[in-house]
Amino acid sequence: MKKRLGLLILLILGLMVIGGCSVGTGEINPPESEITPGSCEMLDVNELSPQIKHLLREYLYWSSYLKPAHSISRWPCGTIYVYDETRYEKTQELLNLANQLIAGPTVFKITKDPAKAKIKYVFKEGSPLEVGWGELKPDEYTAEYLSLVFYIPTEIEIEEIYNIYFSRTMRFLFFFSTRMTEEEWELLKKGEISENYKTVIYYGYRLPIGTEIDPNW
Repeated sequence: MKKRLGLLILLILGLMVIGGCSVGTGEINPPESEITPGSCEMLDVNELSPQIKHLLREYLYWSSYLKPAHSISRWPCGTIYVYDETRYEKTQELLNLANQLIAGPTVFKITKDPAKAKIKYVFKEGSPLEVGWGELKPDEYTAEYLSLVFYIPTEIEIEEIYNIYFSRTMRFLFFFSTRMTEEEWELLKKGEISENYKTVIYYGYRLPIGTEIDPNW
């Protein structure tokens, strides 16, 4: 049966617990994580192996709206704050996984201050098929990300909750334009990440923002 989570939050805030994880039940945005960014020293693209370059081209070579076209477009080095209006208790857990995948230059932390956040999770009425993943605002000239809003559908089956948050976060948090196979997307929807995508995340965050992706890689 579909659960209109947004409505339930308004009606029984603080009471609904679903299978050991709560949505809309606890303190909005728990204390900030102690994790801090590592070195922002970037790699020279010429240092990468042909195999790594090929993966970057396969996954990230379609951001033609950016200038320069087909470039590395991502969050900058440092701490990127996240505000979760949906009060999902596992959001920081997901962000910690993202931090592990990047492993250094950029980290994501929950904050209680929405004005401080560049990333937000908000509810949007509808089912997962009806609700888009969200909205991203990049700097079209530098290719740096400026803000991101994740949409969380209000109509989610109980067993879908974690995977909805997981798949939307892991698909769109790191890079806006990511080409994936259908099999990889299905893995994400089951709470898993392919090894190739992990490699793209790691090296994509070790090249300077705006690095042009060569179509011949």
